[in-house]
Amino acid sequence: MRLKGCIGAVFLLQLFCGVVQATDPALKFLQNKNQWPKEIDFSAKVPGGRMYVSANGFSFYLLDENKLHVLHEDSHHTVDEASGEYVNESESIFAQYAHIRLIGASTVSPTASGKYSEYYNFYLGDDPSRWATDVNAFQQIEYSGIYPGIDLRVYSAGVDAKYDYVIHPGASPLQIELEYTGFDQVCLQGGSLLSYTAVGNIEEAKPYAYQLIEGKKVEVICSYVLVGNKVSYSFSEGYDDCYELIIDPLLIFSTFSGSTADNWGSTATPGGNGTLYSAGVTNLASGGEFPATTGAFQESYGGLYDVGILKYDSTGTQLLYASYLGGSGSESPHSLVVDKDGNLLVLGTTSSSNFPTTTGAIDRTYNGGTNVTHVVNYASGSDLFVAKIAQDGNVLMGSTFIGGSQNDGLNPHVGGQLVRNYGDQLRGDIITDEDGDIYISTVTASSDFPATNSFGTIYNGGITDALILKLNSSLTDIVWAALLGGDNADASHTIKFDQQGNVVVAGGTSSFNFPTTEGVYQEVHAGQVDGWITIIKSDGSEILKSTFTGTESFDQVYFLDLNSSD
Repeated sequence: MRLKGCIGAVFLLQLFCGVVQATDPALKFLQNKNQWPKEIDFSAKVPGGRMYVSANGFSFYLLDENKLHVLHEDSHHTVDEASGEYVNESESIFAQYAHIRLIGASTVSPTASGKYSEYYNFYLGDDPSRWATDVNAFQQIEYSGIYPGIDLRVYSAGVDAKYDYVIHPGASPLQIELEYTGFDQVCLQGGSLLSYTAVGNIEEAKPYAYQLIEGKKVEVICSYVLVGNKVSYSFSEGYDDCYELIIDPLLIFSTFSGSTADNWGSTATPGGNGTLYSAGVTNLASGGEFPATTGAFQESYGGLYDVGILKYDSTGTQLLYASYLGGSGSESPHSLVVDKDGNLLVLGTTSSSNFPTTTGAIDRTYNGGTNVTHVVNYASGSDLFVAKIAQDGNVLMGSTFIGGSQNDGLNPHVGGQLVRNYGDQLRGDIITDEDGDIYISTVTASSDFPATNSFGTIYNGGITDALILKLNSSLTDIVWAALLGGDNADASHTIKFDQQGNVVVAGGTSSFNFPTTEGVYQEVHAGQVDGWITIIKSDGSEILKSTFTGTESFDQVYFLDLNSSD
């Protein structure tokens, strides 16, 4: 069950916010000695709120912890000018209560084990009946006979939690049925169960079931069944009911990064061995601190808005490294990907003339542009940047500017027509092939952009052109670069390879003369802004297929993927 942060773009699920480095490697289930309502047996502090455990299921009290931290900081910095005293301004924090109820479960008393040595005292308000002393914390809770022949165990697994159903021989797991209330939406995705609230989303991973038969663990195929807001389990291939059956879903909690600086999430990507990278922007000018780690390739803040990059281990319990990336101006990351050697590639935009570049890079000189604010302020315009970072985070292996004399990598808001949603100005995508070469899908307003070795070396006019590039793996050469578009606003948002190694790109356009090819399903522009999809030959020499995809309303293609038939 993954509890996700709730601030920022929903598609990113705030992965930039990441996971706090655990100071205590386990959840602790505190007994209820009347400090909480009597229907609660135990409670554990989890990222984003509290988890409550009882014989009838699990409850979650989730709140906007980011807002809580902001208000806490403000309470120390807001000063009454007349008195010179700190002012603690009152402001509400949004919270939501949700419950997973075990339908038809028996009211049984729990047994706790794995007691911690410390104890807790609660003195809540002026009512002594709400006070509790010598409250113990435990690693595991067990409810025996919660259904006939079925036990429930809840326990800590590092900073995560697990709950097991133990189905004894002859008992039926079909007795288990859960009702989800208080959530905004509950759905299945990829075998996992997703439950949404306004302040955090809960993901229950695909269930794993097994039996111990003659000393060997035998997996039993198990899946969720969702009907309305009720969930049960299905065993499509059956199992041997002469042996005990264990169903043990994993509950994984994730939270904010622990950065007290102003920071927003932008992009994330998986790394090797299940690791995770996330990136966004961070600003220390208003106070606070970004958790850059000792030994990272850039430990110091550059200025204004820097890129903040974080890497986590496969369990999400440890921050492996955190680093700044930027100069004295503003930067924003657009896309991340890991290459064949496990190094991280970062695509973004910068307005810093002193952005860190490396010896032999394609371009070490900032090319400039016009002052614009797109989420962050680009005071002297924008160039694209591409950076390669060693997998341990301690070396900037390659870094380069790419751009012309106008703004590169940004969709203009005024007159650009392609900006409808928050963050549309900062779209772009980066991928890499089996040789480690790098491909980029983005946008430019520079008529003198250094396009080369491709079908489109001449700017097509209008506000912007879509831009597709291939760079070598060392970031020392542009293999080919193509400008794609018509006489108005064009941008490429996403990029993939087909099975022949051709490049498939897509984006948005307000150009009625955007190039399409004969025989495609939509040769003619249909509305003010249409999406488009184009297949480019692997060497960049020609457009193989190109089509609009849109209606008379506003349409763009933000992401694409290909199946086994391309």
